[in-house]
Amino acid sequence: MRFDSYQAPISQLITYGQPKPNQGPDDWPNYISELKLDSEHIPDLLRLVLDPAVAQTPSNHVEVWASLHAWRSLGQLRAQDAIDPLLKLLGNEADDWVTDEIPWVYALIGPAAIPALAKYLKSSSKDAWGRMTTVSCLRAIAELHQPAARQECIVVMTTQLAEYRRNPPELNGLLIAELIELKASTAAATIEQAYKTGCVDELMAGTWPACQVSLGLKAPGDFPEEAFNPQMPPELEEIKRLGKLGDMLAASEPPTSLSDAFPEQPLPTSKGFGNNGKRSGKSHKK
Repeated sequence: MRFDSYQAPISQLITYGQPKPNQGPDDWPNYISELKLDSEHIPDLLRLVLDPAVAQTPSNHVEVWASLHAWRSLGQLRAQDAIDPLLKLLGNEADDWVTDEIPWVYALIGPAAIPALAKYLKSSSKDAWGRMTTVSCLRAIAELHQPAARQECIVVMTTQLAEYRRNPPELNGLLIAELIELKASTAAATIEQAYKTGCVDELMAGTWPACQVSLGLKAPGDFPEEAFNPQMPPELEEIKRLGKLGDMLAASEPPTSLSDAFPEQPLPTSKGFGNNGKRSGKSHKK
């Protein structure tokens, strides 16, 4: 990738290279101080973030990380002009770093980003992956700007969860998981209704009894232990069962009955985001 069209200090972002994974804003370099960035650099930073040449750069080239440092810089600049353009990054399942870091970028920009994120989240025409990322953006804003923005973000998320029949189950699951993280007890009735209709991916959010315990509405002892075992989506259940059968056949231990081949063993719950240090791979874990 050629950086001839970028002048200093923007072109210097290439020198930062690959960052350590799973860092928060407190761990990022102070780009504003180190590169003397200010509002006049916002247009070029946005151009670098959205430059298609970056996406086409081989992952083993140092240039591929320049866009990441550019969006971090926009966050540190509290660049409200970046709110709408950055939405173009959402929905990219091939880039863990977008999923992990863009929520923090929006959090740094602040509550001014909430209306645009709410609009994106509401749009059923948008990619489900992108809509899920906006949920994480809202949670990050709520956490960084509480108490001022916390309730506004909870209202947006709860309002979208109320559309549980129209939402993908995994979106409902993530909405619930993030509301639980925000201790949004005001959303309990809406969460309960989503569970009652079977519209929740429990691998994202856990079970309704688990949610009640997390919100402080119930104690663990109020439920039998099995009440905390999430139900797998049918397609994952089938994959798991076929995999179990294949393992048994490969080991020359054919099952003597269907119950032997398909034992009930719920998978552990998992939610949140993470990356593997590469500019690729999914991170909405299930």
